[in-house]
Amino acid sequence: MSRGLAWITVCLTVVTFVLCTSEKPATAACSTGATLLEVNASCGDSGKEQDGQAPPDGPDVFIYPACAVKVGGLCGRNLTCTTPEGDGAVMYHVIVAGEYLGTRCIGPGAASDPATITPGQILTAMRRLDWPAPRLVIEPPDGLTLVNFDTNFFTTSTRPVTRRVTLLGQRVTIEATPRQFHWDFGDGTRRTTTDPGAPYPDLRVTHDYLAKGTYRPSLGTTYGGRYRVGNGPWQDIPGTVTIEGDGQALRAIEAQPKLVGH
Repeated sequence: MSRGLAWITVCLTVVTFVLCTSEKPATAACSTGATLLEVNASCGDSGKEQDGQAPPDGPDVFIYPACAVKVGGLCGRNLTCTTPEGDGAVMYHVIVAGEYLGTRCIGPGAASDPATITPGQILTAMRRLDWPAPRLVIEPPDGLTLVNFDTNFFTTSTRPVTRRVTLLGQRVTIEATPRQFHWDFGDGTRRTTTDPGAPYPDLRVTHDYLAKGTYRPSLGTTYGGRYRVGNGPWQDIPGTVTIEGDGQALRAIEAQPKLVGH
């Protein structure tokens, strides 16, 4: 059996995961045009892992073991770790949809299970989805306010938003809920609250413009979320995504006193 065929026999391909032993030839290509097998064989533990590069036509999820001891261009020993459950495992580099996500401590059961979806993969998917920008409401309306006046700001975009995606062949529901609101009043003043504000007369988020002029206030929203795989239990997503809204033209004018005859 040739050296190349012998190498193929020690690689286990499981749906979207490719797991290989750390003993591999140093002659396989490391270019971006290499096949998945060639990259996994020669680049995974030869110093190329820092590039976080996956083949252009590779699978959604690509993992390869981190190296603890290198002998020349080969890995003499994989980097071991302990899972939160206390099991012995191997530290793997993880690439999802072409994006390098760093290292993960993965036990043999999870590594060989194509159905394993990690919270990190969910967070990556969440940040790539199209979430609605917040709707900013300003009172007084019609883009006009007064100097040294409590201009009222609030948003009606407070409800959870749901998106459904497919990861590793499974249906995943992601629910994003507004957690923080980032108010930019357009005059250099910014404020972050967990309060979405409220319409008049409940003035909870207000701002006084000190000089007349035209401003462009805007609002950003930070979403937190949870997810479920199929009809499984809901789990929290370990991270957030912030969506910025468009600014609105607002002109601040000075009130002029005027005598009115009766």
